[in-house]
Amino acid sequence: MELLVVIAIIGILVALLLPAVQAAREAARRMQCANNLKQLGIALHNYHSTFGQFPLQAGGHPGYEDCSYLVGLLPFLEEQTLYDGIDFDLVEPEHSIIGGKRLVEHVVPAFLCPSESQGSLLVAKENCDEQPDAYASAVGNYAGSLGSQQMGRSVPCNLAAIVGGGDPDGDGQNWYGYGTLPWGGDQATSGKEISGVFARSGWSANFHEITDGTSKTIGLLEIRPYCGHRCHSWQGWADGRAMWYGTTPPINFPTCAGENGVSGPAGEIPSSEGCHASHSTPTVQGAKSQHPGGANFCFCDGAVKFLAENIDYPLYQALGDRRDEVSIGEY
Repeated sequence: MELLVVIAIIGILVALLLPAVQAAREAARRMQCANNLKQLGIALHNYHSTFGQFPLQAGGHPGYEDCSYLVGLLPFLEEQTLYDGIDFDLVEPEHSIIGGKRLVEHVVPAFLCPSESQGSLLVAKENCDEQPDAYASAVGNYAGSLGSQQMGRSVPCNLAAIVGGGDPDGDGQNWYGYGTLPWGGDQATSGKEISGVFARSGWSANFHEITDGTSKTIGLLEIRPYCGHRCHSWQGWADGRAMWYGTTPPINFPTCAGENGVSGPAGEIPSSEGCHASHSTPTVQGAKSQHPGGANFCFCDGAVKFLAENIDYPLYQALGDRRDEVSIGEY
């Protein structure tokens, strides 16, 4: 009888301690995740010191959405050997064969948040319309910010019904009118149509273009490619077509299959699910994490901050835009 009492007491103690242990482990993971972003922020500044601007989508080389801007940061993250193996003469240099596998398959620890539960590799497709062979792609949990950008309307999703219609055309996107569709136009030469500091292709900001101040403008945000489309977001950190994210989607908006009540096949949640669909760019292509209550961000001055998922939406858009001239207080 006494043994049963002791066992029961031990069981109760374990039940009480387990949540505390799990919370401590998550705190450690979140700290490591923030440190990864800090190192990326330092790499951004070193890149800027060398080239006078942030890295371009295309790996710093001419092209349209070939390599992502993260490729340009590789030499500044002690990944010079990986960078030197890239053949930029290829049509798709992100598929350069390095060490027996394609660049997009190389897992770079600095690009991974330890809280990510879906692993370091996803199975992507090049073009879902043609149903080609699937291929492995390495996950990146950090992306440059397009800011408060028009992200398109690939599926029926009324973002204004979620965040309000305080933007010029009332659809909840492009809050300050500076960020039209993130491709085409004159963005390749001037960035006039880009709200944040990175573009989907052809342009990136320099410090002089961040007129709101580097401490008040988001440079990098935490993301979860798993929560997007396998023919798009799943194409890996090295592929520019997968790496265009902004502050338009609310932080941690649920689009992740099997999580937070979202149902459907991972990477292919159908458009019938509206704003929760895998191809709902106004809700997919934004900050997401598995940290309770928010996500990590690196500002353009290199400071890393955790922003709550219930942050005031207009304030969040102001932090995403580099030239809105909105006065920002405590948050």
